[in-house]
Amino acid sequence: MENPHNILIVEPLVSVGIPTYNNPEGLRKALECVTRQTYKNLEIIVSDNCSPGQETTAVVCEFRMRDNRIQYYRQDANNGALFNFRFVLEKAIGEYFMWVADDDEWETNSITTFVREFDRNSEISAVMSACKRVDENGLLYDIVCNFNSKLDPNLTNPLFLSLDASTNYYWTYLIYGLFRTDYLKRTFKFTPSVFGSDVLFICHVLMSAKISYIDNVHYIRKVHKQGTAERYVDEEIGMQYSDPLKFYKMILSLGPYLIKSNSIPVMHKIWVPLIVSYMVLFQVVTDVKGIILCLTSILKIKVIEPESGTENSMKRKT
Repeated sequence: MENPHNILIVEPLVSVGIPTYNNPEGLRKALECVTRQTYKNLEIIVSDNCSPGQETTAVVCEFRMRDNRIQYYRQDANNGALFNFRFVLEKAIGEYFMWVADDDEWETNSITTFVREFDRNSEISAVMSACKRVDENGLLYDIVCNFNSKLDPNLTNPLFLSLDASTNYYWTYLIYGLFRTDYLKRTFKFTPSVFGSDVLFICHVLMSAKISYIDNVHYIRKVHKQGTAERYVDEEIGMQYSDPLKFYKMILSLGPYLIKSNSIPVMHKIWVPLIVSYMVLFQVVTDVKGIILCLTSILKIKVIEPESGTENSMKRKT
């Protein structure tokens, strides 16, 4: 931004919320990324969801000694991932807010780029970029552009964006974008605590606000070998992922969540039954395909086993 009169311009405060649990080394990398951002007017809120041991506390204290922008809260009990996400948001006082996962990384100019996008377009409520995914060794896995969607997030009708997001999990990366804090506080607190709560929230965002997508990589996401159910086997989120009915419970939560929202225009709420029906149809088709594949595999095994047994008995006779 040009400043011909050399007037002191105070950049808006950006709040960065880092919900964490028992991942001290991942948290270290996340804090390194955030504290090195070219955008300096930050408050950095870390909420530790009662990690065992003192490693997480030690990492945060190390960074706090050289960066007074960091606030640290340690919960008395593990209240689940959604609680921790809400907690750091509630503590935020910045004009803008973004969540940073404790196992993801960001390019150093990410926040600067996102804030400039808000300066350019006053109508938007969220900004997100393309994503580079890496494996657990930091090697390139792939690059996800445009939320892996054929639609243009900056131009497409909100109905079609919401329909796409309801069955395209890449849209959930939007949750790690930069949001207007007042918008986020109005909407996120009502998100149901179910499997796929991030899917529900993104559908809500796309139906209630304009977003801006930047086709450059700023977000670096880690891909784990183990699924969420295995990594968090004893936690609420792991149990949600292990539930065989998880997708249908998510779908049942979507309709009431969107209908009750005060942020979604009434005309957009007319689309809610269509989105729910689309999700049900998609899941039923997916499950039927899975059953067919399973039955096909079983039938193949049954056909092969008698032949194998006959061959073995012939060998015994010879």
